[in-house]
Amino acid sequence: EDGEAEGQGSPAPEESMSKEQIDNMRSALRSAMTRAVEDVKDLTEVLSGAGDEDGSSEREMVDRSKLIKKLKNNARIAKLLKMAGRIASMPSAKPAVSKDQGFTPAGVELTGDLSRMVGSEFANFADENLEIAMFQRMTQNRLVGIKRKGKTPMGRGPVVFCVDESGSMEGDRNDMARALSCAMVNLMTEDKRHSTVIGYSQRIEDVYEFNGKYKTARKNGGSVSWNDALLDMVSVRASGGTSFDPVLRKALDVIGKEKRADLIFLTDGDASVSRSILNKLEQAKKQGCRVTTILIGGGYSHAIEEISDTVHRIYDLTAETGASIIGDARTKVAPAPAK
Repeated sequence: EDGEAEGQGSPAPEESMSKEQIDNMRSALRSAMTRAVEDVKDLTEVLSGAGDEDGSSEREMVDRSKLIKKLKNNARIAKLLKMAGRIASMPSAKPAVSKDQGFTPAGVELTGDLSRMVGSEFANFADENLEIAMFQRMTQNRLVGIKRKGKTPMGRGPVVFCVDESGSMEGDRNDMARALSCAMVNLMTEDKRHSTVIGYSQRIEDVYEFNGKYKTARKNGGSVSWNDALLDMVSVRASGGTSFDPVLRKALDVIGKEKRADLIFLTDGDASVSRSILNKLEQAKKQGCRVTTILIGGGYSHAIEEISDTVHRIYDLTAETGASIIGDARTKVAPAPAK
């Protein structure tokens, strides 16, 4: 009878686990959750352009939760955002030193400008964990940097990045273009500049606007969160043909009467440009607009020659090439000497 009662009252397998086993299971679950968060920690820093400076706003916390959820199941986006972080950290992504003359060191200060970091901060690149922490301090303007005294160069205006999304871009070229777009937005935000990314094929696909001063974002004219705009932008796939007129017309509309704008044009193809567009582009250049083209494939293009101030003919878009072009676009203009 006692045996029957013992058999009927036998605990279920999970109930028979010892306290030590339960603690081990809980520890394993905590570790798994920690690893998942650590896997996207550096990625969330890439996308921390909006929100309060202390990163504690309710909206930003919601954005980060959504980000972690999306990235856990999307290895491609995670890879592209990591790539964007690498591009942004390259020395060539800094403004050109030669155009920054007239400054003298005046001590140190806290900054978000990688180009002014002291040597001890650069040492953090040697350790992955320290590097992630460094990027976090960067987004909070807490890097130790050189304080400079002297004449401030004239600031640049907005930057417009036109990205070819035609079918021939699909694959590595499109992935690098996505990462480059993301890196550019974050670096221009450091400079408090307005960035617009226009995706195009035979027509305008999507237009993303990032206000670096107020840290707000829009997609196709509608307000969206900063993180959602960047995530959507890097998720784009390439397809269709190529036409230059629609995207250049849109880029010029965005630039409008703004002075010292930068237009970065990325394509792997060739297409014609109408005389009316060329005339409008010339007017924009008179206002200080610079047109830089990344021509993937390295071939000759008559249209590209007509629209561009600088052409980079490359066979493969690398992080170093993209960072260098962004660095040039960030370079300010030295003030004219007093007469």
